[in-house]
Amino acid sequence: MEMKSNEDKSVPIRVLTLENGQHQDAVIYRLEKGWYLEFRLGPSLFGRKVAVYVNMPIDGSKFLRDTYHRIFWLNSTVSDDCLICRIKMISAGSYNYYFQCDNDSKKCGSGYFIVDPVLEYGKETLALDCIQCITYLSKNLGPFSEWEKKLQVAKETDYNIIHFTPIQELGNSHSAYSLADQLKINRNFSDEKIKNVTIENIITLTNKLRREWKMLSICDIVLNHTANDSIWLQKHPECTYNMVNCPYLKPAYLLDITLNNFSLEISKGLWESNGIPEVINTEQHLGSEKILLTL
Repeated sequence: MEMKSNEDKSVPIRVLTLENGQHQDAVIYRLEKGWYLEFRLGPSLFGRKVAVYVNMPIDGSKFLRDTYHRIFWLNSTVSDDCLICRIKMISAGSYNYYFQCDNDSKKCGSGYFIVDPVLEYGKETLALDCIQCITYLSKNLGPFSEWEKKLQVAKETDYNIIHFTPIQELGNSHSAYSLADQLKINRNFSDEKIKNVTIENIITLTNKLRREWKMLSICDIVLNHTANDSIWLQKHPECTYNMVNCPYLKPAYLLDITLNNFSLEISKGLWESNGIPEVINTEQHLGSEKILLTL
């Protein structure tokens, strides 16, 4: 990709020359919002009818990964080496392009480009190479009424982004990423001061971080990590991996259950005669286990 001057000197243009059979799936071109990406034909495509498509919304519409828009040539009457089609970077994200030749549905080439986000707090913009991010385990922040006081430490130590682990209701394991209910806020955030913490409470705090503290925030959504005790999962077991919809997992299941039973037997002292006590705390014990498992 090369840089090209523009009639409006304040708006950069990045030129991407297309060549037949060039699938650049391992290459990512990085652009900024407001820039133009200009496609040109390389020598291997001269004399061919080329159609370029991108899945970036070109009219401000909603992004749909599988929806592509054709980018038409701006000067189709000139010679092939002067043909250009251009698209303005209007929304941040990762996008795909491809092109076809001579009305054939087969892709003659493809690739990706990224449009960087613009991070703003108040009236200022945070440069991407100036990000100083700190992670907080939301489950360890305690009652929501105390969050601001605890987050003050990050502000005073010059962090400008706070990353929160999931704020939803956790499962019995209490793992930070194992969610019992993706649509409810963790009940442990509530206390006598705020009896029922809602997403609106969280939004009010993050807005204050942005406007007054000049700190941005990000939070994991984690829609695919569901706790075993999730009511939704119990109602819809088909939504997870199981022996019915994923029969190829049976060997792994048999191995897991065998190791689990072995662990239970060890805890009952059934393998002490083989050098494996109830409590495993030396390398020799591990060695005895390894020998037994490989028999």
